[in-house]
Amino acid sequence: MTQNLLLPLFPGFVYALIPTLFVFFNIFALNMWLQYRKIGRWDDDLFGERLYIILSLLAKTALAWMIFAGTLAPV
Repeated sequence: MTQNLLLPLFPGFVYALIPTLFVFFNIFALNMWLQYRKIGRWDDDLFGERLYIILSLLAKTALAWMIFAGTLAPV
């Protein structure tokens, strides 16, 4: 199997991991922006903080499952 010298060969789960985390971290930024602007339900600070907790749990769970599933994938 030939390999491009500019693009190292990574396991497949890494290619799914990067965009997934990118989306989650951008949702964190969106939540912060909405909370600072006090738009809609983000007028209540408790709603924004709860959303931070939920987003953190989801992002870490997705990361853990992708790594766990990727390490069990056949080579």
